[in-house]
Amino acid sequence: MAHFFAIWGANFFETFCDTFILPKTGLLANMMNQTPVTADDFSQLKGRILLVLPDQDFFSGKMQEDLINLMHDPKIAYVSGGHLSTVLRVDDYIGVI
Repeated sequence: MAHFFAIWGANFFETFCDTFILPKTGLLANMMNQTPVTADDFSQLKGRILLVLPDQDFFSGKMQEDLINLMHDPKIAYVSGGHLSTVLRVDDYIGVI
C-alpha cells in the first residue's frame, strides 16, 4: 500500500508542477516586465472586486495591504492556508465566492 501512495504522490506532484508551478514561474518572470498599476486602473470596478486572500501567504501582510489599497471598495475574504490551498481546499474558496 505504501508503494501505491509513493507512486500516486510522485505522479500528483509531477502533474502539479507541470500544470501549476512551471507556468506560474513564467508568469512571475513576465510580471517583472509589466508596467506598474495604480488605484485609478481599478476605479471602474468600484464595489465589484472580491479579493480572496490566504491567511498564510508567502506574500507579506504589507503586500496584501498594498493590493487591497489598489482596489476601490473591495470585498475581502480570507481562507485558511496559503496559495496551495486553492488546490487542496477548493470547497473553502467556493464557499467564499
